[in-house]
Amino acid sequence: MPPPDYTEAAKTTDVAPGQKKVVVVEGERYVLVNLDGEFAAILDECGHATGFLSKGKVEGDVIVCPRHFARYDLRTGAQVFGPLADDVPVCEVLVEEGTVYLKPPAELGAPKSDMRYG
Repeated sequence: MPPPDYTEAAKTTDVAPGQKKVVVVEGERYVLVNLDGEFAAILDECGHATGFLSKGKVEGDVIVCPRHFARYDLRTGAQVFGPLADDVPVCEVLVEEGTVYLKPPAELGAPKSDMRYG
């Protein structure tokens, strides 16, 4: 049983290695990615121009924003390439008995747009 501050997001079988899936936890969209059996989850909003990261490509342990090609480390949310941008919040991930649980970041800050609610 996961700690109380973790929320069930998906089954491990829902996301094949190298693939991604959008999940909603506590009203926020996250991109859940299977990194060859290790899972990572990043907020579905680019730190540069609020593009949906879920529409971008996963390249190794990096996700590429489709709008201006900013690249973010999936484990840390740090921008590793691209136009000046904020880092993107990531969730803590826990996998137990075939289920992926997420603990969202304590504080996301003010949204840059309302696009994630549409």
